[in-house]
Amino acid sequence: MARTQVEIFGQITNRIIETMPQLSNPSKTAIWRLIAWVIANAIHSLELIFDSFRLEIDETVVGAQVGNAAWYRNQVLLFQYGDEMSFIGTKYMYASIDAEKMIVKKCAIEERNDGSIRIKVAKDMNGNLASLNTDEVNALISYVKKIRFAGVRFQIFTNNGDILKIFATVYYDAIVPVAIVKRNVDATIKAYIQNLPFNGQLQLSLLVDAIQQLKGVSDIVITSAASKFSNQDSYINIERTVVAIGGYFNISTASGETLDDTITYQLA
Repeated sequence: MARTQVEIFGQITNRIIETMPQLSNPSKTAIWRLIAWVIANAIHSLELIFDSFRLEIDETVVGAQVGNAAWYRNQVLLFQYGDEMSFIGTKYMYASIDAEKMIVKKCAIEERNDGSIRIKVAKDMNGNLASLNTDEVNALISYVKKIRFAGVRFQIFTNNGDILKIFATVYYDAIVPVAIVKRNVDATIKAYIQNLPFNGQLQLSLLVDAIQQLKGVSDIVITSAASKFSNQDSYINIERTVVAIGGYFNISTASGETLDDTITYQLA
């Protein structure tokens, strides 16, 4: 990790004072101190470049480990719907790269206890995550069969996302109109859900923290929260955290379960 310019400058000046006491002028504008400061700045900049390069190398090494979860995820994201692969030289690949045909926008790899892998995927549809249709899934299955390691068993999993409902009371300051508070709270909840990592963990306390930062919000109490897999009938209560079975969440649009129905507002 790169040292700060101040740390480097201190090490340089200490060494100079130890080895060349004739340059021990304590003035901050002494020529030798100014030169040492310039050198410290150059060394600090170089160490930042080294850190950036090291991070890039680390990411490349992880991605280059063929056959691990990161590799499978990267390969699935490169899937081009409608295109066929062929051997070009010694590599099995697409003849040309077409980003518009890369329909898988989100992917997570889950390693199962039986040695197989579950590949969770979603595509983008008008700015929202959505499941792949049957034809797209079948094409993706064919693609994975061609690029997988021999004998690796896998399952493609795609769904419309888990349904989420949140019941809460927001206490607000009357100096901000309730309509504005409500609009900002709704937008914050939706933004938090949309910005969760795919197959990531929803944490109620972080959602509370985000809402409490809003202008006019004095406090928020989440009385209950629950989610369900999109084709399930019953909800499961969320005590503190939850990971969406489908990989992502959608706020419920059912009658009595929308944010308009489940979030109430009271003067603080």
